[in-house]
Amino acid sequence: MEPPSLKVARAVVSALISSGATEFAYCPGSRNAPFAYVLAAEEAAGQVNVHTFAEERGAGYWALGAAQALGGRVPVAVITTSGTAVAELHPALEEARHQGLPVIAVTADRPFHMVGVGASQATHQAGMFSSTVCIGVDIPEGSDALGVRNRVWRALARGLGMGGRSGPVHINVALADPLVPSDFSAFATAVTEGQIEGKERENPALYALGREVAGTQIPR
Repeated sequence: MEPPSLKVARAVVSALISSGATEFAYCPGSRNAPFAYVLAAEEAAGQVNVHTFAEERGAGYWALGAAQALGGRVPVAVITTSGTAVAELHPALEEARHQGLPVIAVTADRPFHMVGVGASQATHQAGMFSSTVCIGVDIPEGSDALGVRNRVWRALARGLGMGGRSGPVHINVALADPLVPSDFSAFATAVTEGQIEGKERENPALYALGREVAGTQIPR
């Protein structure tokens, strides 16, 4: 059985893809491990391009440059683990705010009940970029897929300029253990064969908005 953490990560990535995102910067870590498995499957299926970075500040600036190159109309995601790694994105997000670029910071977090009670390496990530991003959303551990997608779509709509100027977005995702698939062999087979869930472009309005770069439609 797939652990809830992977289901939440899959729903987040599915919502990003369905809104036009194809470029993902990923910084390896323990808390954001579920995203690694989901992104591997999506890349194997030809849905995304994953760019791996050893440190978060560089990943943030890469995402900023990618958003610039795509004309500021396509969401570009950067995914980090929890803790101080999240703070490293602040300079790039601040620059994205000034330029009105939809850089999407997806930050893995510990379960929210572990924050502020003395748990090791638990950082107050919710609201960390409140003065910088267009919108920030927090996704509790164990959220159902539809609820996750709706929150992500709402955030992306705002980041892409619906209701105001476009700009960066913060999606803070609480993930509980276990953080890895229970059956690695089944996962490896799925990646090899490109079998993933949620390939459909589930949000055509946002997809069309995100895919139209400088008046040129990118092939689907």
